Amino acid sequence: MASPPFGRLVRRHRHRLKMSQEKLAERAGISSRHMSFIENGRAQPSREIALEIANALEVPTHELGLFLEVAGYVAPTEDALPLKQQELHVLMQVISDPAIMHDRYGVISAVNAKAMALFGMFLDPALVRSTDHGLRLFELLRPKLKNWGEFQAFYRRRVFLELLRSGNSDPELERLVRRWSGDGESLRGDVAGAVARAAMLWGDQIAEFRLLTATLGTPSDVAFRDYRFALILPGNELAVELIERAEATVAGGAASKRSVYPPSAP
Repeated sequence: MASPPFGRLVRRHRHRLKMSQEKLAERAGISSRHMSFIENGRAQPSREIALEIANALEVPTHELGLFLEVAGYVAPTEDALPLKQQELHVLMQVISDPAIMHDRYGVISAVNAKAMALFGMFLDPALVRSTDHGLRLFELLRPKLKNWGEFQAFYRRRVFLELLRSGNSDPELERLVRRWSGDGESLRGDVAGAVARAAMLWGDQIAEFRLLTATLGTPSDVAFRDYRFALILPGNELAVELIERAEATVAGGAASKRSVYPPSAP
């Protein structure tokens, strides 16, 4: 954990591509010595060089913001005030898909009614309401998740990226990286991409869902940057049917009409 965050991120992508430091330097148009200094923290990359390195590493577009942030080119969040519960309620009301909202640690701030109804098909709804940790919610679903290893690897990577955003200075995120890592597993084998696949057992069938996690914050709206919205989207016909059932349940009034709840709610 002594390595600088940007250096760790660069090295991680180099290992993914099996690329030498010298080859990366050549592709980014800088000297090998400069690249070495950037990776070990002895040199700070300019915004332009950070982007050149990202392009040389074939970093997907949705992660370019992270590269700039870790390199120090995004507004800090220290002065951001947490959103009030009523503000979270309004935000969740405008989301038409089943969705949960959590912070960088996975602590749930809000769940809309459609997600409550959908999770209630796989779990006792009381368990969903009583959990105070988003990652624990996924662990509760583990017996139903047929691709747990892939799902675990995806979220291990997510937590690792959150750790880099923190500047390697958050013990709780380090603990979560270990928690989501199997015995002796390497971070190099993580599942990449922006969407997590969840293959859920439904009787003798598999319902495939896609979890798309987004951060609403921008450099000018730093109050949102600690919140993550996970939208639950269908991946096959059975998942479409179950989401439609959840929507019907909400429309029919069988589910709670509250679109948000505090984690401590009974």
